[in-house]
Amino acid sequence: MVRLFEKGLVERSDGAYYVAPDRVDTLTRRLESLDSAIQLFESTPTDDVYAEEGWEDKLPSIDPNAEADTTKQESSPSVENQAKDVIADLEDSQRKNN
Repeated sequence: MVRLFEKGLVERSDGAYYVAPDRVDTLTRRLESLDSAIQLFESTPTDDVYAEEGWEDKLPSIDPNAEADTTKQESSPSVENQAKDVIADLEDSQRKNN
């Protein structure tokens, strides 16, 4: 309460702290906003990759001199291969329709 008084958020009279009637609405809104922000950041979605420990270790390096991690690239199809597959599927679909 002393800090609130020092910051001018509450008043003090005869040893009791109180909120000035003309500031009640403003302070109520500020506290509700603060409470909402706290609740927002305390709850983490379960599908949030950034909430997982070690997520930054899965990112490739932006250092051009660093060795590339080829283990992930070998196990996943390249963009070119994916594009070829899509084109082949479209051509097959077109042949079937003609």
